[in-house]
Amino acid sequence: MIYLLLSIVSSTLIFLIFKQFGKYEIDNFQAIVFNYILAALISFFLIDVDVDLGTMFNESWFIVAIITGVMFITMFNLMAVTTQKIGVAVTSVASKVSLIIPVFLAVFLYGDEMTPTKIIGIAIAVLSVFLTFYSGEKSFKLGRLWILPVVLFLGTGLLDTIMKYSQSALLSEEDFNTFSSVLFFEAALIGLVILVFKRLVYGSKIKKKNIIAGFTLGLPNYGSIFFLLQTLEHGNMESSVVFPLNNMSIVVLSAVLAFVFFKEKLSGINWIGIFSSIIAIAIISFA
Repeated sequence: MIYLLLSIVSSTLIFLIFKQFGKYEIDNFQAIVFNYILAALISFFLIDVDVDLGTMFNESWFIVAIITGVMFITMFNLMAVTTQKIGVAVTSVASKVSLIIPVFLAVFLYGDEMTPTKIIGIAIAVLSVFLTFYSGEKSFKLGRLWILPVVLFLGTGLLDTIMKYSQSALLSEEDFNTFSSVLFFEAALIGLVILVFKRLVYGSKIKKKNIIAGFTLGLPNYGSIFFLLQTLEHGNMESSVVFPLNNMSIVVLSAVLAFVFFKEKLSGINWIGIFSSIIAIAIISFA
């Protein structure tokens, strides 16, 4: 149980740290790149990962790892912006309720049955994102910003779908740690290339505070995945229980801590949206 709690806390810290980036004028992209550098280093040097470059490039999952690495850094940047522009609660709901997308696509990819219960869960999930974001007249003042949680919802769902496909169709149990490490490495490498390009073309400077912020983010980012895997490996709960419990807890804890630390004001409708997202996660996961 301790591993699950650590995973929930680590995931929640990611949203809270992103919120602080805005306060201290941290460059999101620079910090996120160094976050992935730290995560990659931890993966390769602190975890028992056997990497054979000679065979890795020929692995069936290698191209998928590159694509996923690009999506990792893209979605993480979008998550940072959404947290800063709209709020922690909305971002956590949009990113965690997106599990309905792999459930929906599984009908076409794997022939899963779309039961009435799943349809109800998906409908509640979509409604929950809208209710959590809705804030009366303020919603209209936000203008086009409403698209941020929508794109985050769709992008995170697509990323979850790719990860699920990789795990079920491409990866053995022995490959999973290597695959995860390669994802962090690819995201870090792509980010470094972009940083060097910006430096050469636009003269952008890498600031020390962004590096520190990135390393601060990297610890809970890696921890959220590491502790979740430890829960699955050493815990007494099945994955069908672990994942929904993890996601539901992150949504609630993020909303509560955002109110406590950042005074994010949520209306009754917003809270209905948050609890609707929890119900949706439970329905879909146990359907």
